[in-house]
Amino acid sequence: MDNSTESTEKRALAQLAFAAICGATPPAEVIALATRFTRRMFDSPWQSLADAGTRSYGQRFFSQLADLGHATDIESRWSDSFDDNYAPHSTAQAHAFISDFMRELAHFPRNYHDFICQRLQVDQQSVMDFPITHPIAVEFWAVYVCVEGAATVSIGTQIKTLQRGSVAIVPPGGNCIIGRASNAQHWTYHLLSFRSRIEWLELLNWATELTNPSFIHIRDTPQLNGLLYQTEQLERTSYQPNSLSERLCSNMIENFLIRLRLAAEADGRAGARVDPRIQSAVTYILNHYQQDISVQNLAATAHLSPSRLSALFRQHYGISLIRWRDHIRMQKAKELIRLTGLPLAQIAASVGYADSLYFSRRFKEHTGVAPSQYR
Repeated sequence: MDNSTESTEKRALAQLAFAAICGATPPAEVIALATRFTRRMFDSPWQSLADAGTRSYGQRFFSQLADLGHATDIESRWSDSFDDNYAPHSTAQAHAFISDFMRELAHFPRNYHDFICQRLQVDQQSVMDFPITHPIAVEFWAVYVCVEGAATVSIGTQIKTLQRGSVAIVPPGGNCIIGRASNAQHWTYHLLSFRSRIEWLELLNWATELTNPSFIHIRDTPQLNGLLYQTEQLERTSYQPNSLSERLCSNMIENFLIRLRLAAEADGRAGARVDPRIQSAVTYILNHYQQDISVQNLAATAHLSPSRLSALFRQHYGISLIRWRDHIRMQKAKELIRLTGLPLAQIAASVGYADSLYFSRRFKEHTGVAPSQYR
């Protein structure tokens, strides 16, 4: 592709995104050019196979970009770089805007879906060549599977390098910065970002520290290929516009997490990090989170003293037992708010809070918004 064609398509994508932020719709030819650039940018072979699903997904996605403009100052920051028709003044400004837009989007609450599964190639100085700062949208896990090239994960002053076969699992509260390694020309990876269901947390308990990412390295080529195949099929299925695709995607995510757990065990991570006594406490919480659980109850289940169990749990998860229980309660509350029309007082009671006002206060502490706003 010649540079003039790529420049035209890049400018079209910037025009489409900026117009959507401003609550406007550009001409059809601009949308067509932007779509071609986006398909190459996200390296997806499936979008052309499911145009109807892509349109439906795109409508949900773009309907919320005006909220992004209100929630951030991106519209005012870039208004001088666009004309009255929302077209950028130059290709350089279009490039810089798209990078800034994608960076803002990564941290914007994603109410238009419950997961993203994409293959991305980040080339040096491309529009996607920027570091991703975690935590992103608070309830989302993120799994990065490195396919080619190299990336770095910065955790405070520590630096971890990702190469082919490396997997980084970032929990919703994980603090780190992930981006292309400075000495690598590119970084190709599969990303699965998802809201976790209660039943999936047990599959992830080896990676649940809530503040730091976890890492494994998959040395077995068939095992790595199987994991990548799963993400490819998940992405393909997510574009299908039928009533069963959502359930099928949910099953695929669970299958992916099972494969990830098996890879962790093969890498010596899961077995080394999950103390069976801690596992018994975790399982009890997952099954009884709606009850008034005390540390004494959990200690009896784990056959430990309350002080010893509390110390081991904090050592493993980095937080207290009760705080982790509250984390599980809030995960379930968010599920019920998103997926049902139950009254908030009933949801509060179903996750263990008899006082709906107290529930509302705790929910806002956890998510940053009140339950009614979240709905």
